[in-house]
Amino acid sequence: VMRKLFEYGLWRKALDLLHHFRKQLSISTIIENMESIILQINKESANINDMTSWEISEIISYVETTVAGNYEQYPQLFALEMKLILAIGWENLKCVQYHVKRNASLFVDLKKELELQRGYYFVYDKMHFCPGEIGGQIDRSVMEDWIKDFENCLESKNQSDSFHSELGRLFTYSPVGTDGFMPHETVREIIEKYGNGRLEHSYLITTLNNRGLHTVTSGETEHKMATDYRKIADIFRVRWPKTAEIYDALARMYEGESMHDREFAENYY
Repeated sequence: VMRKLFEYGLWRKALDLLHHFRKQLSISTIIENMESIILQINKESANINDMTSWEISEIISYVETTVAGNYEQYPQLFALEMKLILAIGWENLKCVQYHVKRNASLFVDLKKELELQRGYYFVYDKMHFCPGEIGGQIDRSVMEDWIKDFENCLESKNQSDSFHSELGRLFTYSPVGTDGFMPHETVREIIEKYGNGRLEHSYLITTLNNRGLHTVTSGETEHKMATDYRKIADIFRVRWPKTAEIYDALARMYEGESMHDREFAENYY
């Protein structure tokens, strides 16, 4: 049936069928048919509507659940997800995330590929991961190898200027450390090794941006955040002074915002 649908270019019907019977098919069969669907979508330059995106996401989610983290056994799944990154979003591409956390050259190549497509910043802004993170912890050797490879890849492409700022951005997605504070102790040590103004500024700005929309409380929330960041900075100061500087800067930023919001509330409410 699928072959006939593809023969007549009825990829939407094929997708509906694949979605409906996904739990009765092998992983290899699902991936093979998804490849054919993507081929026809690209051939027609078809737009992906919300329903199509949802069906694809459901199929990929089922595949990833069935694979259960054994991504090394399914290299074709990585290739498939790379083709779907604009259709279903970074957060749904667990196989790609698994490999990118371990392989810096894949991350560099992925960024380059995205730059050639529309929607680059939409995807890039959602690429939240920390190199070397495995199961909520940091594998130090994986992280160190990743950073070295990342630096070499950027240098070979004459993009070394983005090295520190990119590290700063990615480190904001670190898991918490064993002491309950972010970033993880391994990340703090890496910041001490590679930290400079660009890395610290990128970490600061990304942290501020990640806050997103929030309720205005006349500066009370910001004052508490500033106090908490200052306490963290004091804990880090002796062992991780560069990381402490970042938290000092966060404390100053939020204290300034708190004062501004408080003054505004007093004068206009």
